[in-house]
Amino acid sequence: MGSGSTCPSRFVVPKVQVLQSGTLGLPLASVRNQNVVTLLYHWQMMIEELSEADENAATTLWAEAGLTRAWNDAATDFHRARDGSTSAVLGLRDDGEIVGTVMVGFDGHRGWIYYLAVMPQRQRQGLGRVLMSAAEGWLQAKGATKVQLMVRSENEYALGFYQRIDYEEAPVVVLSRWLDIKR
Repeated sequence: MGSGSTCPSRFVVPKVQVLQSGTLGLPLASVRNQNVVTLLYHWQMMIEELSEADENAATTLWAEAGLTRAWNDAATDFHRARDGSTSAVLGLRDDGEIVGTVMVGFDGHRGWIYYLAVMPQRQRQGLGRVLMSAAEGWLQAKGATKVQLMVRSENEYALGFYQRIDYEEAPVVVLSRWLDIKR
């Protein structure tokens, strides 16, 4: 957990019910009703703030999900979020294995979400929704009243996902400038 954090390191995902069933571990259903996502699984899944020991699993997942870029060192991003007092990397574990992540940060005004990733073979099972709900809960506990995220304009798959969970495009332009002269 980031130093000085008041959020629990393990928690039940807000607005999500994870129920047990007699299946082979695949979801029986993912139902959205009155802002509640119900997932039926054979085993209990857990979301927690990731530790130093989880760096390789998280950054490998980010690469597999196509989120990494040559100009961003994913391991450095992981450490910065983990070591920050207002940021964390949350991981969704299924039988101990990290199957999804989301990075969260609170800048004192808004909550930010980065690196939402689900193992490619586990996508379209409702796990992204579960992680987003956990991220929103973590940020709300920090005091955020609004959540923002950035999606690359060519990533139509991600844009569609966020639109399905009620995120909308904001009429803003993101500007950037590298502060690291070594680039």
